[in-house]
Amino acid sequence: MVSAWWATEARQYGVPFDQHDQRYARTGEWITIVDRMWREPQCSFTGELYQVQDALLSPKPVRRPRPMIYAGGESEAAKDLISRLCDAYVMHGDPPDRIAAKVEDMRSRRARHGLSPLEDYSVSNQGLKSGLIGTPEQIAERILAFQRAGMDLLLLQFSPQAEEMERFAEQVMPLVGASAPTASDTSRAHDQDHDEPDQQGRDEDPQTLLERHSAAQHQ
Repeated sequence: MVSAWWATEARQYGVPFDQHDQRYARTGEWITIVDRMWREPQCSFTGELYQVQDALLSPKPVRRPRPMIYAGGESEAAKDLISRLCDAYVMHGDPPDRIAAKVEDMRSRRARHGLSPLEDYSVSNQGLKSGLIGTPEQIAERILAFQRAGMDLLLLQFSPQAEEMERFAEQVMPLVGASAPTASDTSRAHDQDHDEPDQQGRDEDPQTLLERHSAAQHQ
C-alpha cells in the first residue's frame, strides 16, 4: 500500500493530491473502512475524508481476519500509520544495521499501542545500499545478516530479470538454506523415528551451511 507520491498521476485521473501528512490521514481512514468491510456484514463510517453507510463487501477474504497489508514509509506520519493499522513493514534497501534499528523502532511503536509485533518485515535490493552484490558466498552472508537484523522477506529485483533469478536460485539460495523450522515442522520431527539418518545439511542452520560450503571452496 502506497499513500500516493506522484502529483502528476493524481491530476491525470482527477484524484485529490493532499499534502504529505494528510495523505497518510486519508490512507488511515481508507484502511479502517476496508478492514471493517472485510470483517463485518455491513460497515458505516463517518470521518473527515470518507463517509460510508451500510457498505457491503461479499464474499469476504479467504485469509482471516484479513489479507496482510504491507506498507512502507520513512516519515513520522508513515511509521505511526504502519504501527497502528498495518501488518507488515516494507523498507527500501539499507544496510543490515539500519534495518535492525528500523525493526526495533517499529516493534517499540507496536508495543506502545498495545499491539503484537508486525507479521512481516521486508527489504528491497533497490539500488546498491542493501549491499547484495558480490560473490554468491558474499550475498548469502549479507542475507543472513539481514535475517539476524529481524528481516523476514527479501523483495529482489534483477536485470535481466529471468536469467538473474535463475542464477540466484542456483548459486545463492542453497547457501542460505531453509528457513527456521516452524512449530508444525518441529512437531513432525519429534514424531519421526529418531534412528532415521539425516540427509547431510537437511537440519543444519543457514550459517553452518554457508561456512561448510566456503570451506569446501577453499580445499
